[in-house]
Amino acid sequence: MLGPDLHVDLDRDDLQRSLQVVLRDAVRAGRLAAGTRLPSTRTLAADLGVARGTVTGAYEQLVAEGYLTSRQGAGTVVAALVSVVPPGAARAGAARLAMAQAAPARPAPVPPAPVIDWNFSPGAPDLSAFPRGAWITATRRAVTSCPSDVFGHSDPRGIPVLRRALAGYLGRARGVLTSPEQIVICSGYIHALSLLASVLAASGSTHIAFEDHPCRCTGRWCHMPVSACAVCQWTATASRSTGSVRQWWW
Repeated sequence: MLGPDLHVDLDRDDLQRSLQVVLRDAVRAGRLAAGTRLPSTRTLAADLGVARGTVTGAYEQLVAEGYLTSRQGAGTVVAALVSVVPPGAARAGAARLAMAQAAPARPAPVPPAPVIDWNFSPGAPDLSAFPRGAWITATRRAVTSCPSDVFGHSDPRGIPVLRRALAGYLGRARGVLTSPEQIVICSGYIHALSLLASVLAASGSTHIAFEDHPCRCTGRWCHMPVSACAVCQWTATASRSTGSVRQWWW
């Protein structure tokens, strides 16, 4: 193998020539793109089980032909001047050109949207404030200390230790009394919304109402119609004349 995705199959009767053919064909077909850094002669020779001189000779020949470039300290890379035309590309290019010439003129480009200094759209957090350092530290600590089995297939509701930690946090910080068995870990808002919608659909629901105005993509995520509704709220006021308290919701 030359790199993770280029297979090298050599003819043991003529190793140097067959290596030249493999590399030359890979460059011509675009499997080795311009600027791709090739392994050192020592590394490739060890990978292929051949003498280092065999790889050196193949590299030097392809450098002479213009397929590769080599500089002291910079290694060997695929030359940027090599024109790569995959099979059928010329015909496809001609067809695209004919379609472009036959197509009507395109409308004028739309001017770019103005730069927004302060975005107050709901559900759009300030991504620049993400705690990268703290996140990396916590991730490193968790990955280093966790048992190996957590990297395999675990409970689809989430690993038990995480659900226990969340149950404790919700009780302390939010006043919500729950158990780990009542908690399901989701990968994000869309995953949670889709999961809830599938449960509602399985129970016979055909329509979902959201507080205020849901995102235009919400219906696609839920796979059913979605409409907006006002937030239900109890409001208490004191009557000046009677001193009684009236309550209503809206």
